[in-house]
Amino acid sequence: MPTDLPDLYLAKLAEQAGRFDDMLEHMRKVCTAREGALALEERNMLSVAFKNVVSQRRSSLRILSHLLKREADMGGKKTAQIQAYDTKIQVELQGLCNSIITLLDGSLIKKAENSEAKVFYLKMKADYFRCARACDRAGGAREGSSSSSSSSSSSSSSSSNQPTNQPTNQPTSPSQAASQEQPAPAPVHSLTRPSAPPSPALALHRPVRVCSPERQEVVCGPGRHVVREGIGPR
Repeated sequence: MPTDLPDLYLAKLAEQAGRFDDMLEHMRKVCTAREGALALEERNMLSVAFKNVVSQRRSSLRILSHLLKREADMGGKKTAQIQAYDTKIQVELQGLCNSIITLLDGSLIKKAENSEAKVFYLKMKADYFRCARACDRAGGAREGSSSSSSSSSSSSSSSSNQPTNQPTNQPTSPSQAASQEQPAPAPVHSLTRPSAPPSPALALHRPVRVCSPERQEVVCGPGRHVVREGIGPR
């Protein structure tokens, strides 16, 4: 099995430089030029190239989704431009996923010499098929959210422009107008003085004047004196 293909070396060089798009192109040429099954190193390099290229597009889609939501909150003036760029990246991602699935179904799975290589290719196909389906669902969700946000903003602007019909309490007859113009009567306060609380009953003042131990003179009132005998101490 020849391993001195020039594209294989260029793919390694592109990987070292971080140019995974160029690496993917060279690995496609390696798959086309190789008559038999790919070696383990070539198989891993193909997987690394596709993984990095797809990861870059998916990361870009996540950033654009965040920017699209922020632009919708700010009024949505640049929403159309962001959606156009988002659609462009989605098309690229779909093309990459479809190309690797086509490459796997067309030659790599058929040329697999052992079960390990075949399982490797089948797992790779399942991963990129799932990635393509997730991209479809995410694109539909972004389109639905953008359309709903634009419709809600348009409905809110139309509702703000509509005049509010507030009821006005206008008199329908001259008598009602006169009754509305008259001020409300002032509260009537009672002019009667509150009754004073009853005064406590006057206690009977009966002073006692001691004349002697055997006699006491009791003053019952003005001009009345009573002398009692034998009231003193015994």
